[in-house]
Amino acid sequence: MIEANPKAVKELYMKRKDIFLTEELDALFRERHSATLIAEGEAKGEVKVAREIILESIREKFGKVPKNIERAINQMNDPIALKSLAVRTASCKTLGEFAAEL
Repeated sequence: MIEANPKAVKELYMKRKDIFLTEELDALFRERHSATLIAEGEAKGEVKVAREIILESIREKFGKVPKNIERAINQMNDPIALKSLAVRTASCKTLGEFAAEL
């Protein structure tokens, strides 16, 4: 079942609070997908931290963060792009210049 449709099994596993899995199936899934799940969790953590750093940098430098800029930052999911934007935040002299970087 896992080999035939790994995406469906992963979704099922992630929502497993309502589903009983045998110990064998649970162990098999963890063995095959734990590295992927860990990497996904780390990436999500990096994204969240990068977003927070950018927003805090804007607050420190320009005062308030406009809703459209906050929304644009919160929609970004690429940790590398976010880290790059965080670095560029320091060199922007105006909020308009920063907005153009988005």
